[in-house]
Amino acid sequence: MALVSCGTCSHSISEHAARCPQCGTTVARAFPSEPPPVALETNASQPVRGQASNNVPIQRWWIYRGKASEGPFSSEQITRLLNSGKCLASTLCCLEGDTAWRPLTAWPALLNQANLHLSAPSNASATNRDAPFRSTTAQNALGLKFHRVMEMCQGFWTVDFKAEVFPITSAALSVLAKDTVFWLTLGLGVCPLLIGTLEDPNHQIVVFALLFAVIWGVIFKLFVARVPNGWTLPVCALLFTATIGSPVFLAICLWLVPLVYQGSNLLILLPAFLFQVGIPEELCKIAPVVAYMCWKGHKCDPIQILLIGIFSGLGFAAFENVIYFDKAWRVAPDLVAQFGTDPDTALDLGTKLAMTNALLRSMSLVFGHAVWSGIFAYLLANAVRLGRPMGVPFVVGAGLAGTLHGFYDWLCIVQPTMAALVSAFSYVLFYSYVTKLRDACGPSVSDDDLLREDT
Repeated sequence: MALVSCGTCSHSISEHAARCPQCGTTVARAFPSEPPPVALETNASQPVRGQASNNVPIQRWWIYRGKASEGPFSSEQITRLLNSGKCLASTLCCLEGDTAWRPLTAWPALLNQANLHLSAPSNASATNRDAPFRSTTAQNALGLKFHRVMEMCQGFWTVDFKAEVFPITSAALSVLAKDTVFWLTLGLGVCPLLIGTLEDPNHQIVVFALLFAVIWGVIFKLFVARVPNGWTLPVCALLFTATIGSPVFLAICLWLVPLVYQGSNLLILLPAFLFQVGIPEELCKIAPVVAYMCWKGHKCDPIQILLIGIFSGLGFAAFENVIYFDKAWRVAPDLVAQFGTDPDTALDLGTKLAMTNALLRSMSLVFGHAVWSGIFAYLLANAVRLGRPMGVPFVVGAGLAGTLHGFYDWLCIVQPTMAALVSAFSYVLFYSYVTKLRDACGPSVSDDDLLREDT
């Protein structure tokens, strides 16, 4: 008769015995006729019948970790796995030759060998036999936490931080250096933060006005005119109009022309906005274009004329915005003086009006000034391209751009929605001009080429 070992107390019993006479544990059949449960979906080979020597079976176990079974392991190997934390008391195991997967707690002898301080089973009831397992709950929980921490720490060694977390290499930097979109988004996100570091609010207003002018300049040049090269002349036109042309123009207007457009009669306001605001301002903005045409003569590049006109309009808008920003901040104290009975409400309203005015002028009015001066510049550029005299295109350009500009300002008082439609119509007209000129002229000559020709 073959003998087998009890899985609980290791007492040798008959292979046909139903219970262990030592501890009373039900004995599983040593030779099952079916494989381990399919639900485990293990990839390793299934447990096979244990090998016996001198009628004493050698007990070995398969363990299930992760998504695969491993083993078989001897009792000494199981003990080392338990002591190292690589195997827990709750780990599913299957005795070699068996079909049932059970936690290691089903074999208290293995846990006792692993120094988990389990008391030896007795012939008492099943309740007394379960007491050692309850006494190891804290140790098992601690071992589980330790095992999870070790798995997480091992995960750090599998991460390539240089390639996955910090992929900034010389090759990547060289690509970024040539990426226009990267520099545009970086400047748009970081420049306002740098402007905020200025201590004087007046300096912040000036730099913010220039920043929005530059942003619109980049948009018009790269995405509307689609001219990637030749930045020197347009930027010079922007700075000239913002720092010299606009202040001189304003001083002349204040000295010679009374500000009729500040009245309240709508019939008087319309011609005032046309002839005291629209046309004079467009003449001021076209000054850098005229200077460029006088300088280059017959070598004028029509695309450069268009860009200089656009950027001159942006410079004028930057200068004008600084003035209007300052006026907007003064609205709050004026409202407080007007509504003295409720100064808190007046101050709140004035502050909100100032913020709204700053956003409006920064976004839409900079756009409008560039479009109107671009229309004027296009008519001159087209005359240069066709070899026509400048007289008629100059008068038509000043009249068209000044009329659109003046009507926009007048409608901002009468009906702001109609003013927005005038701005939209102006851009449609301007964009059709740019498309026509770009198709007729092709790529623009760069600033370096123009300067090289003069030398």
